[in-house]
Amino acid sequence: MTQNATNLPLSTAHFAISRLDIAQAPTDSYTITARAVSGTNPNYLAFYLNNPVPTQQQAGLMLEFVVANYQGPALYTLHAGGEENFVVWVGTVNDFWDLKVTPTDTVGYVTVESDTPTTIPGIREIRGSFNFPKLVHPGFGGTVVICVGGFDVFLQRP
Repeated sequence: MTQNATNLPLSTAHFAISRLDIAQAPTDSYTITARAVSGTNPNYLAFYLNNPVPTQQQAGLMLEFVVANYQGPALYTLHAGGEENFVVWVGTVNDFWDLKVTPTDTVGYVTVESDTPTTIPGIREIRGSFNFPKLVHPGFGGTVVICVGGFDVFLQRP
């Protein structure tokens, strides 16, 4: 991920995390608003959002997507161990889930609903949704469901 234009409008992503390994655990909701950092390969939809200023209510937040063989609006299935990836980090160094390190039968779904040019040359607005029915923490963080996820990102696309 290398492109981060200062003229990009702010992007947002929202999602909820439910713990599967803790009985009756609450579902926590999160929102990230930041300028997106995008990838440079035209065959991938890749972006990274990082909450630049943690608040008292929410510590650091980070969300990263890599969708291989990107062809515009469509439903994409992301597989553990494939070219694609999804990482969500919430709060501390230990609170993260990464598709690359989960069991190989794990999948997630990203739906790109629109990919449109903006009035800023070279900048596209991409909107969509995502869910990951089961992500396993690589160490001790447990298994989670990432649900009701959505994004509205502004990216420089090669």
